[in-house]
Amino acid sequence: MNVAAWNVRGFNDPSKHREVTCFISSNNISLLGILESRVRHPNLDQLLRSINNYLKCYSNHSVATLRRILVIWDPSLINFIPIFVNDQAIHGKVLLSNNFYVFVSFVYGVCDSNTRRSLWVDLIHCAAEFKDQPWVILGDFNVSRFGKEHNSSNRVTKAMTEFNNTMRTVELDDLKGTGFKFTWSNMRRGSEAIMKKLDRTLGNWQWFNLLGDTYARSMLRGSRIIPQSLYSLCRGSFAAANLLNFLILGPKMRIFFKLSNRSGIRCTLAPL
Repeated sequence: MNVAAWNVRGFNDPSKHREVTCFISSNNISLLGILESRVRHPNLDQLLRSINNYLKCYSNHSVATLRRILVIWDPSLINFIPIFVNDQAIHGKVLLSNNFYVFVSFVYGVCDSNTRRSLWVDLIHCAAEFKDQPWVILGDFNVSRFGKEHNSSNRVTKAMTEFNNTMRTVELDDLKGTGFKFTWSNMRRGSEAIMKKLDRTLGNWQWFNLLGDTYARSMLRGSRIIPQSLYSLCRGSFAAANLLNFLILGPKMRIFFKLSNRSGIRCTLAPL
């Protein structure tokens, strides 16, 4: 099963639909979270048909006017059950083979730090609800966690402290990784260049307990930040799922997880 989160701006453009269709097909995506879609609710059915008729979709339109998140999945492969939904996140249960399931959350945090506090409250609630099962969070938090996650300043703001304190409270942590650490850029060069780590992948204790063999690799291509990270998850009861992939994409990032019950690890990174 392949799961992806993609920050697709301009998703109302038909050319973006074709791009997503190609991506789903070429990567065998079973579950896809579209972040910051800005697609109006009356247009959802038409959009889904333009991508693929057999797919199902769930959105947070009822609680979000602009920061819309869409979750699209293939019902022939998995079942996605939304559990908690708000304007900054969709949390759901993904049922896999042999009645095995994981919790997956798609997050798009708002830019305003005061409004973003409701997301921290939401994550604290979900952490208590999901503590007995593996839980992974994919998305754009719109805030860095540590001072070193900014290219030109180590200053830790109040918003960053609140984010980090929340992560400690709920015992969520980043999956380990190597390579380029920034996931956002203002696309400028020289002294005007600003780079930050805003996008991340977090797991709870059960995730790390069952999936200890994980690593990430990121890269920088040209003037664009394109972290490409591959995670191989090869432990515990996840072997029953046979093959599980998670893929996070954004305008400047790509993260890929892989779980296999086979010995050894094969890593292939598809270019953006």
